[in-house]
Amino acid sequence: MINALYYGFCEALSINTTSRSLEEKVIETLENAQISGKIPRTLPKDSEISIEVSKYGLKILSKLRIPLLNLILVTIFDDGFGKVNGVIVENCDGTYKMHLIQFLTEISAHKLCKLVNETFQEAEEARHLLETTEPPSPSINI
Repeated sequence: MINALYYGFCEALSINTTSRSLEEKVIETLENAQISGKIPRTLPKDSEISIEVSKYGLKILSKLRIPLLNLILVTIFDDGFGKVNGVIVENCDGTYKMHLIQFLTEISAHKLCKLVNETFQEAEEARHLLETTEPPSPSINI
């Protein structure tokens, strides 16, 4: 379980990445949402969260669940004030929700990214195993 602070989220219909990387575009969108007041600049009162990663996806305790299938991006960045922030992007029926969180330590930020990466690798290995394994032949009763 990873402890962090939850700022909020903003939505976008698309994430156009023609001239910049996906990470840069998402971070820019979140910063613009903070400037325009769609996401608070200061942490809300009940901002403490715990994040669990499993083969089913991310669970942000008492806030939301994001199925692994809907997870688009998890990345971290320095906010310019010495804090490590994270972005979790999910696909919600054709819209993208970008969740902004702040980690208590840089170690916990890297831990989340590592756990998500390992979870995707395990899911991919399991999918490959299912595709390459032949089903058992039916038994014949005489």
